[in-house]
Amino acid sequence: MNKEIFKSKMQELLLNSSEAAINTWEMWAEECVDVGQYVNLKPTEKNEAVSQWLDSLYAGFYFVKKDFGEETALQVCELGESISCLYPGEMKLAAKHLSQGGDPNDIVTMINDGSLEDESRFFPNIEDLIRDIDRENIMKNQSQPGGSSDGVYTFLEPNEEH
Repeated sequence: MNKEIFKSKMQELLLNSSEAAINTWEMWAEECVDVGQYVNLKPTEKNEAVSQWLDSLYAGFYFVKKDFGEETALQVCELGESISCLYPGEMKLAAKHLSQGGDPNDIVTMINDGSLEDESRFFPNIEDLIRDIDRENIMKNQSQPGGSSDGVYTFLEPNEEH
């Protein structure tokens, strides 16, 4: 997704997120590419690489919200502006820390000592998000009388760039 779509989708996902925090995550995506860090370690053209980072960051926020709630996801988002941006694979462990009453100021230490690193090195992407939403929609449809399992969620509008 491009920056405009990222901003719009983040504002939908986290209703109280600040524009400044979202802008910080956009800049973080660019910084990652500028220093040669690529999602899935696959070098690609800069705009596409930034788009892949934004996809992964958004998916990370989606899963944090799903697993820990909007308030915790918002705290993780605001970390970008106040403390430090995180890699998508660090978001869940940071969210766990924050949801258990942990101090946001501990996050930098946790980054430096490696305690936020997810052992799976999993960076979520839009496809993971769509599969998750589809699975939830199927379960909802099957649980309703007369429901079917053929509903498919479309994350991006047909004319939006990925």
